[in-house]
Amino acid sequence: MIPKTEIRDFGQFVAGLSEYNDFNGLCCEFAPFFVQPIDSAQSNSDIPVPDKYRQLIKGSITSNVTFVGKRRLVKDYSLFGTFYSGSVGESSLRTIAIDAGRVQGLRKNMLLRVVGDQFNLPGQYIKVTSVQRRTAVAVLIREVDDGGNETYPLFRPGMRVTTSPILNH
Repeated sequence: MIPKTEIRDFGQFVAGLSEYNDFNGLCCEFAPFFVQPIDSAQSNSDIPVPDKYRQLIKGSITSNVTFVGKRRLVKDYSLFGTFYSGSVGESSLRTIAIDAGRVQGLRKNMLLRVVGDQFNLPGQYIKVTSVQRRTAVAVLIREVDDGGNETYPLFRPGMRVTTSPILNH
């Protein structure tokens, strides 16, 4: 179903890596490939591609949140990437720490999603701000209502985050 010439790109998209990491942010209300979300119990090896192309399907970076800082409100917050730029307006920001870093392939400015359908809501973004060998710091960005309140589920340590735009559980 995917042309041979696009399998390498598809492999990057599945993992949420390379230019496809931008698809975790403000960029898109669409996916560049026709895919069905996969359960986190599955792996990228479960994605149906011929064996000779298996090495082109990359693994996503998935890790645990180890710390969630206090909330602070900002009047105007902007995000900029290759395929997107925009202001999310008044926002709630929280510093978070995760247990993945350079060794796992994480880089500064990568975007992450929270694993779980109930958390992947418009107006919530995670952007990596610094990366160490096996850990990273990011900012959780959430839009707020006119009263400065978040309308999202509680974000806490132990939650999982991923680069994959198709991992949903």
